[in-house]
Amino acid sequence: MRHLSAAERGASENKKDAVRVTISLDEGVPPLPSDVIATLSSDTLLAPKFVALSAGTPGGKTLANNAAIEGHPGLRPRTNHGRGRSALRERKQITR
Repeated sequence: MRHLSAAERGASENKKDAVRVTISLDEGVPPLPSDVIATLSSDTLLAPKFVALSAGTPGGKTLANNAAIEGHPGLRPRTNHGRGRSALRERKQITR
């Protein structure tokens, strides 16, 4: 994974592109559908990052070797902050 240079970002169709992630798949992995979606994600804020690939459409066209996949914004890591505040309010209501 590396950050794109200003020139690379300027030349990109999507000006919000900021990084390029290069991955390789094991030989045993079946060809990826051409409509697969890649998302850079992590389980928590401090956890290692991973590339999540959507399933795509089975039986359709597949990506060629060395194809580029346009990434999509992932969801933010799940936290329990909101649930903690909710639980605190419930506790206050119970103890009144």
